[in-house]
Amino acid sequence: MHIELLKLNPVVKDYIWGGKKLKSVWNKKGGERIAETWELSLHPDGLTKVEGGSYDGKTLKELLDVWPVEKSIGKSASLFPMFPMIVKLLDTSDKLSIQVHPNDDYAHKHENQFGKNEAWYILEAEEGAGVYLGFKEKVTKDRVKQSIEDGTLLDLMQFYPAKPGNVFYIPAGTVHSLGAGLTVAEIQQNSNVTYRLFDYNRPGKDGQPRELHIDQALEVANLNPYDVEIPKIEKRLLRQITTDRYFKVKEITSSGIYKRKIDDIFCAILFLDGNGEITDSITKYDFKKGDAYFVPAGLPFKITGDARFLEISV
Repeated sequence: MHIELLKLNPVVKDYIWGGKKLKSVWNKKGGERIAETWELSLHPDGLTKVEGGSYDGKTLKELLDVWPVEKSIGKSASLFPMFPMIVKLLDTSDKLSIQVHPNDDYAHKHENQFGKNEAWYILEAEEGAGVYLGFKEKVTKDRVKQSIEDGTLLDLMQFYPAKPGNVFYIPAGTVHSLGAGLTVAEIQQNSNVTYRLFDYNRPGKDGQPRELHIDQALEVANLNPYDVEIPKIEKRLLRQITTDRYFKVKEITSSGIYKRKIDDIFCAILFLDGNGEITDSITKYDFKKGDAYFVPAGLPFKITGDARFLEISV
């Protein structure tokens, strides 16, 4: 089986808080409302497939399970016990539940999964939109429980206005929520463990309130104020967005030709703006806003045209 550049066909999720922009603006296929697209995922809850090329219709996992490690994910990524990341797009017509993710130790012990550090890159933000991260002041578990009963948990949390280009890093244990009116690129650990503290008493698709996980959430939650530096928005041709053990993200703006070869690690390319061609020595695709690609380790590739994109690796 030969190694080639892969265009990714995302998994579409239609949670109750989803909006219309992923379909109308970001060229995603699905119902009227789309909450998330899992652009790059080997997680069993959503396996990304390949679109076009020699392996059309196969899951990315199928290919990476049989391709040689050094020519697929690379030796560095093979040191992880599982594929390290998931890349998503999110669109919020309503705010998400107030939630928290566990760290690796807790998740391994209780969920047989990894924990979840994640980063949000704000793509679009309506006037007044923002995110909730951590608490305004140190709180106790009893105070959090009382605020859940009173429906006032959001009042305890710190609100950060969001603008396109903002980056928010959310380490495991951070109580958080995305507000309404946001389109976001989310880069996270390969995990699907979420503990909900509060969901505004909203019914799910079955008409019943969605499940909460208050005891588990309070076991893993950081009850202190959010203290992670929020980088300033900068317009640069190459901007390092965030770095975590499980993912590294750059924002790149290119006009003309961008050539790249990463010897020992795979990368994902997520196009934020522009159009043109992305090619390896054999395969060629016309890209547009919202397209995502998997570039195997050591494979030279070229982007031609005007483009702004995220380059995601480890």
